[in-house]
Amino acid sequence: MNNQLDTAVLVAVLVAAGFYLCTSRRLLRVMFGFFILSNAVNLVILGVSGDPSGRRAPVIVDGAAVPSADPLPQALILTAIVIGFAVAAYLAVLVYRLYADRKVATLPAIFEGEPAPDSPAARESAEDAALRRAQREAAEARRAATDAGHGEGGHH
Repeated sequence: MNNQLDTAVLVAVLVAAGFYLCTSRRLLRVMFGFFILSNAVNLVILGVSGDPSGRRAPVIVDGAAVPSADPLPQALILTAIVIGFAVAAYLAVLVYRLYADRKVATLPAIFEGEPAPDSPAARESAEDAALRRAQREAAEARRAATDAGHGEGGHH
């Protein structure tokens, strides 16, 4: 009973720390909060599986029925570890690309929509603005040339 109480307290602390980090504005803290929450879930599955002391591995020898440890929680935890690692790798790449592209890693800066001045997104938007300005100037020059041609009284 004491081991289960220790596990429950540890799960509560991990869940609280994970939620605290996940509600942060910095994406690196959100990522670490996810790591902690996934470990807390693994501990919950382990705690629910019961105390394995005095039980053997679930191997049948000579057809005798002996108390054995349940392998299902171990399989679930192994699956949860693999899935958690895959999602953690995805989050790490996402945070890295956000920082590499926008030079910010906080949620308010990402949702403001203004890229950092030296980021690729800002360079692209500056190039787009220059292209639009050049197209507008070319259209005005063509319009001025056609107006000048019509103003001389000639019909073309």
